[in-house]
Amino acid sequence: MTSLTLPPEREWLLKWCQPDPGDGWEQDVAAAELHHPLDAWKRRAQPNVRLLHYDDLCTDLAGQMAALAEWLGITVDEAVWPELVKAATFDEMKARAEWLAPDTEILTDPVEFFREGRSGAGRELLTEDDLEAYRKRVAPLAPQPFLDWLHRDPPADGGGASALG
Repeated sequence: MTSLTLPPEREWLLKWCQPDPGDGWEQDVAAAELHHPLDAWKRRAQPNVRLLHYDDLCTDLAGQMAALAEWLGITVDEAVWPELVKAATFDEMKARAEWLAPDTEILTDPVEFFREGRSGAGRELLTEDDLEAYRKRVAPLAPQPFLDWLHRDPPADGGGASALG
C-alpha cells in the first residue's frame, strides 16, 4: 500500500481546517491568523482607518494607490508615480523578497512569502468537503459580514488574494 503525499500547502490547510481537538493549539493559531484583518474590519469606520482588499489592489493598483494617497493628503510627483506603482506590484515585491518579506522562523526562503499573489489558491487545493470544514472552522471566529468581505469571489482575471473560499 502506498501513501499519498499531499502538497505541503494542502497538508497545512487541512490541519488548520480540521484541528486536533487535543491541545487547542490550532484554535489559537486560527484566531491569531484572523486577528489582524478582523481587527481592521471592526475599526473600518474610524476616521484614521482605511480598509483595502487585496483583490481591489490587484484589479486597479494605481487607482487604489491614488485614492489612498488622496485620503492621506499626500501629493505625489507625477514623474515618480509610475515607479511607485511598479514597485508595489506583486512581481516587483517578490523580486525583492529578501528585503521585503517578514523575518520569521517559519519561512526558510523569503520568496515563499510571495508565493502566488492571487485569490482562490486554497480553493484549488481543497475538496468541497475540505472547504466546508474551513467554513465551519472560521464561522465561530468572525462575524459573517467580515467573512463575506474576506472571501468574496476573485476578479475574473484571476488576480487578487483573499482567503480560501
